[in-house]
Amino acid sequence: MNKGQVFSLDTIIALTVLFFAIALLANSVESSQYSLNQELKFNQLKEKGVLALTALTSSPDFVCDASASTFNTTLLNCVDQTKFDAMVQADLGLPSNFKCNITLGSAAPTNSICNTNLPADKSVVALTQDVLVSSSLLTKKEWHECIYTPTCPLSTKTLSVRVWHS
Repeated sequence: MNKGQVFSLDTIIALTVLFFAIALLANSVESSQYSLNQELKFNQLKEKGVLALTALTSSPDFVCDASASTFNTTLLNCVDQTKFDAMVQADLGLPSNFKCNITLGSAAPTNSICNTNLPADKSVVALTQDVLVSSSLLTKKEWHECIYTPTCPLSTKTLSVRVWHS
C-alpha cells in the first residue's frame, strides 16, 4: 500500500467523525432551544393565569364592597358574586388570543366568555385559591369579623382559573 492512500483514508475517517460530532452538537443546541422556547411559552401562560387570579381577588371590579355611614372599603380575597357573574375577559387583563375557564365553586360566571370548554390539545395553566363569597354589600360588622376574627360570616368557595393560548 502506498503512503498517500493511507493518509487519504485517515483524513476521510477523521472528517466523518468530525461531521457526526458537529451534527450531534447542532442537535443538542436545537433541543435546548426548543426546551427554552417551551418554558418561555409556559411561563407566559402562567403569568396570564396569575394576572387573572390576582384581578379576581384584588380588583375593585370583582371584590366585595363594604359600606356604612362613614365607612367605605373593600374586602380583598372576597369575590362579589354579582360582579363575578358580569365578568368579561378584558377585566382580567387577558389579551384576545388567550382563552379562559373560570369557576367559583362549581359555577361559571353567567355573562362571560371565560366559561369556554377546556381544550384537549393545548397546554393549560390551572390555578386555584379559596376565597370568601358575598352577593350583597357587606356591613362594617361583617367586614370587621372577616378581617379580625376567625368567625367570618361569609361562605368560602374555591376559585379556579384555567388559561390557555388559543
